[in-house]
Amino acid sequence: MYPNLKAILAYLMLLPLFSMVRYCEPHINPKMVRHGNISHFNPEKNHKVGLIISSKVYEELPSVIIIKKEKIEVGTARYNELMTLATINFKKILKAVAKEKNLVLIVENGGVRDYPTIYVTNDCISKIE
Repeated sequence: MYPNLKAILAYLMLLPLFSMVRYCEPHINPKMVRHGNISHFNPEKNHKVGLIISSKVYEELPSVIIIKKEKIEVGTARYNELMTLATINFKKILKAVAKEKNLVLIVENGGVRDYPTIYVTNDCISKIE
C-alpha cells in the first residue's frame, strides 16, 4: 500500500538529528580585541587569531613590577605614569607578536568562539625588555 513507508519513517526519525547539525560561524567579542581591527578579520581567508591573557603579560612588565615593589597607590601621579608606560609597552609587544606570527587579531582569552586560535601569552612575555 505504501511502498516507501520505511524510507519515510527513517527520514522522520533522522529529522531531529539533521536539525541539530548547523554551520558554526565564528564569534569574536569586539570588546575583548586587544590588537587589530575586527572589521579586517575574514574567516573565509583563514585569518589567524591570537589568544592572550593580558594580566599575565602586564604582571611581567617592568613598570608594573615597580608599582608592586614600591607599593605605589592607585590613583597617584606616579601610578598613572607607570601604568601609561606599561600600556604603551604592552601595545608595542602585541604589535610585534602579531607581525611575527602573521595574526590579524589578538583577543583576550574567552573572546573567541568556534574558530581556531594561537596562544600568544608566552610569546608576548618573552618580548618584554
